[in-house]
Amino acid sequence: MLGSSLAESRLPGVRVVAIAQARMGSSRLPGKVLKRAGTASILAHLVRRLQRARTLDAVVVATTDRAADDPLEAVTASLGVALHRGPEHDVLRRYADAARAASAAVIVRVTGDCPLLDPHEVDRVVEAFLERRGTPGEVDYATNQAGADRRIPRGYDVEVVSRAALERADREATAPGDREHVLPWISRGEGGLRALVTHPEGVDGGGFRVTVDTAADLTLVRAVVAALGEDAGLSEVVEFLSAHPEVAALNAGVAQKSTASEEDQRRAWIAGRVLVGRGDAGPAIGVGHVTRLEGVLGAWTARGGRAVLRCRGVQGALAERLAASGIELDPAASCGSPEDLTETLALARRERAVAIAVDGYAFDDTFLARLRAEAPLLVFADDAETLSRGRGDLVLALGAGAGQPAPAGARLLAGPSYAPLRGGVLARLETAASAGAARVVVSLGGADPARMTGPIVARLLERLPATIRVVAVLGGASGLAPAELAGAPLERLELVRDAPELAALLAGATLAVLAAGSTTWEAMALGVPAVLLEVAPNQRGVVEVATSLGAAVSAGTADADAPGRVAQAAVHLLGDATARLALAAAGRRAVDGRGPVRILDALGELVAARGGGRSSPDPSPC
Repeated sequence: MLGSSLAESRLPGVRVVAIAQARMGSSRLPGKVLKRAGTASILAHLVRRLQRARTLDAVVVATTDRAADDPLEAVTASLGVALHRGPEHDVLRRYADAARAASAAVIVRVTGDCPLLDPHEVDRVVEAFLERRGTPGEVDYATNQAGADRRIPRGYDVEVVSRAALERADREATAPGDREHVLPWISRGEGGLRALVTHPEGVDGGGFRVTVDTAADLTLVRAVVAALGEDAGLSEVVEFLSAHPEVAALNAGVAQKSTASEEDQRRAWIAGRVLVGRGDAGPAIGVGHVTRLEGVLGAWTARGGRAVLRCRGVQGALAERLAASGIELDPAASCGSPEDLTETLALARRERAVAIAVDGYAFDDTFLARLRAEAPLLVFADDAETLSRGRGDLVLALGAGAGQPAPAGARLLAGPSYAPLRGGVLARLETAASAGAARVVVSLGGADPARMTGPIVARLLERLPATIRVVAVLGGASGLAPAELAGAPLERLELVRDAPELAALLAGATLAVLAAGSTTWEAMALGVPAVLLEVAPNQRGVVEVATSLGAAVSAGTADADAPGRVAQAAVHLLGDATARLALAAAGRRAVDGRGPVRILDALGELVAARGGGRSSPDPSPC
């Protein structure tokens, strides 16, 4: 078992700092570092173990500068360690800056998803590094793992590097994989740097895995903690896994990591392959189904794949936007009929599609089962019935809570972290929006079945201060009758029909009034506080999730009293800047922009499991 902290006996003369990279935005298991095993989170287990290492002078958690990682500030403060924030994907720069801020002479690199890391193993590698300082055998880097030649389970990796070598790598390493994985440039001995591999004696656990990248990994770690307690050391864990192959088998199929960048791996397996989508738009159903498919298909084409969307009702600005994303359109004459099924199957076979994505309510169990037999199938689910039946290999349920059980025979991608944001939205996440004049954007979808736009706009113009403009976005079936706006101050109203890019209107808005559909996730990602109106029963889950996260407020359902409730909520929020800022921050934390790549990575694993070639990338841990 692990001993207590030996801080008083840490080695003098050299400041040794452990820097643990951690983020909430993991592609495979979002929020993994705060998942619990036993009584503590994954990150808390790691930090507490590092605090017991006698060779360390300090522990720093290095996270990203994105709003999604704000929760780590309170967590690290409670654990008594420093937090450094830096670039999300340039993790090498994040480490170099963190080392400078901590005045570290020697850096111990670990990842935040290794809850069972043994402090004695940290001390052993640090001592092997330090005892060579000033000798002919001095090294710039030391580690206890070396690719395939490893004696320790994954999850016990320790890397020790001098500050000088780390800063040199930051200046000279240019390959994306070297920037993302921090130390490959040094471990390869680039520029004459010297490396040492040191194995623990009497341990042979290289085939085991106790790091947490996936749900299967988390299940195994929880099983180990339940069996051995929270202080088990390296040898105890290896002995336990050796004696219990049924536990070791829980994550035996999880892929090994690559030192290529996450994005390079993703592009490698997608390039040249075809993804087929099936979804419709139109005056009666709006454009939400196609918009969600656009996020997935556009992410696919952006990585060198081909995407074909079989659809009805796609025209105007929407068709132009899809074409600009490289998505090819295949017109459908009917929806969900036997002819539609035959033609969709023919398209998938003709294009040799590696997967199919379907969004819509007109496709019955027989339709989806036939597609699923043809190729791996991703299905969007908005209602409990679709979700419970699990009619795809992957079921994407953005309005499902974190505790929602997966449907039988399917993998569930639940919650807003999987929001398939379109390219136009993603492009705006990297730049700060200019707020300009105060404005409220009203968008009730392409259909607006209850015809709420006019009454809501009229009530807002009546109740809001004269300094605030109202922008009404009209879909194909929505409109404003002159009688609805009689007497309203129309000089403060801007009408936008068939908007080519709604994100351009939302970015920088003071407030948004939205139907609780796909636009909700876009507003959250852009940090726009929103008042949500449930205009259809299938939007209830979106309202519940967004409000439970503190990212929006609800105005209830679209009934006769809805305009008054919307106006009341808008007046309250426009008078409370603190509340608006809280809504905006919660939205950014919940929808971090990585939803499309999480979906692609899940598709990659599914394609590989069905014998379709390379799996998705095994992402940089944190």
